[in-house]
Amino acid sequence: IGVLLSENEGMPNAVMEYMAHKLPVVTNAHEGCLDLLGLDYESYTENSAEQVRNKLEVFIQDKELRKEIGKRNEQRIAQQFSIEKYVKQLETLLYH
Repeated sequence: IGVLLSENEGMPNAVMEYMAHKLPVVTNAHEGCLDLLGLDYESYTENSAEQVRNKLEVFIQDKELRKEIGKRNEQRIAQQFSIEKYVKQLETLLYH
């Protein structure tokens, strides 16, 4: 289970790495994480010990949920940062 609690974050490398390693993520719903994980992600939390504990307990107790969300995270990060997508963006910058 990857955890990143921050009031303000750009595009967080830690969350990207968690996703690439098939981990579910507990994090705040700031712009960078919203871009990476999506608006409908289940594990956004406030910086409250009780809320964080509740989110972690769900993952700790449910191995299948951890695997399911981890797999979705890996697929999402692979789609967002594929080599093909990178090359297309680079070509757009260079040739337009």
